[in-house]
Amino acid sequence: MKQFIPLNRCLQWNRISRNNSWFLLALLLSFFTVESWGNERDYYFDIALDKYSNPADILSCKDTAVIVITDGDCSMVEADMIIEESPMGSNENFNVIVEYFGNQVCCDAVNMVLDVIVEDTITGDYCTGKIYTTDAVAPSCESIIDYTVPCAESIPTVGDSSHPGYPQFNDNCGIDNIFLSLQTNMGSICSDDATIIREWNALDVNGNYASTPCTQVITIEKEQINFPESVDYACLQYTIDDMTPDFTGWPTGIGAACMNIVTYQDIIILACGISQGIIVRTWTVLDMCTNEVIIHQQLIDLTEADGPSIETTPMTLATETNQCFFTGFIEAPVMMGDCSKLESVEMFIEGLSDFSYEYDDLGIIIGINVEGDGIEVGSHTISIIATDECGNMSTEEIDLTIVDDFDPTMVCLEDPSIVLTEGNGSA
Repeated sequence: MKQFIPLNRCLQWNRISRNNSWFLLALLLSFFTVESWGNERDYYFDIALDKYSNPADILSCKDTAVIVITDGDCSMVEADMIIEESPMGSNENFNVIVEYFGNQVCCDAVNMVLDVIVEDTITGDYCTGKIYTTDAVAPSCESIIDYTVPCAESIPTVGDSSHPGYPQFNDNCGIDNIFLSLQTNMGSICSDDATIIREWNALDVNGNYASTPCTQVITIEKEQINFPESVDYACLQYTIDDMTPDFTGWPTGIGAACMNIVTYQDIIILACGISQGIIVRTWTVLDMCTNEVIIHQQLIDLTEADGPSIETTPMTLATETNQCFFTGFIEAPVMMGDCSKLESVEMFIEGLSDFSYEYDDLGIIIGINVEGDGIEVGSHTISIIATDECGNMSTEEIDLTIVDDFDPTMVCLEDPSIVLTEGNGSA
């Protein structure tokens, strides 16, 4: 019979390995035995102490570990995400190195398969594997504006991202597309509660949809109808054909969304000249909410109110060589009607009675022939009265100066006689 007598002593503490896997602590114990027949013998035992109840015999990495970005635009890669079984120690005892990215993966690593190394900083043991990164952060609605649109104006289109009411979404890795997921029309313009409810959603660059849409309320406002005012236009710049509503103006507060219909009718009263006249424009609006008919008249005046223009440049004329007055032709100044032709011209020179007119083929005075005693040297005034075919009259006065440009001629007596009257022989 054997009798085990523990020596109660620890011969050695040591770190030992088993199957290439390091244990944290090993204890070497010794026992002394005595057999019944008196033989003595020593026994030695190795006792390994593990930190984990089921430790891994070999440090092993997963073939492909999935790393999910759940907050922000990056995630740390820890050892316990990569090692196949429970690590022998905390994450602080391991180095993790991801291909291209160090110990973290960010948005630019999403959907990439990358090599990874996990190294035990205590034992030097390591394993290699792969990781696949995904993004689990959905876009979120940052801001959206409710607004009011007059019924006669166009509602901003879905694709008009420059409009202040366009929604704004946030995402850790970036927004790929913002789109309208639902639009609901509610109420009626006739009861002043017409609204459009738009629900906007977003898709990020990694295929995640916003969990909560941006909801927007657009109010459609019924406007008061305002008609264009009566107006005058210069007949020199425009014609009657130019006077369309696109040029002179349409009523505001009009349109199908406003539940009204507008028509107009023109009566054209031609004045003198083919380009002049007055347009009487009658607007008719039917309010389909109340069946009320509204009528409004607008006057568009395209007639000339001013008389012809007359050039007033001062004139200077010279006498003939052998006379101290002017005779001859004085040309009328340049005259022109703005929108109509000249009908008549009157031309007078103060104090001149002996003259005759010259006319063009249309019977319009083009100048005066000064005859008889003519016009004396000095300052005079020409008076012009011009009338266009519309009866508009203009009056102007022009300064006229008659000058003598010839030097005197000396004349000697043929046989002069000088009488001496003084006693000293002088005259």
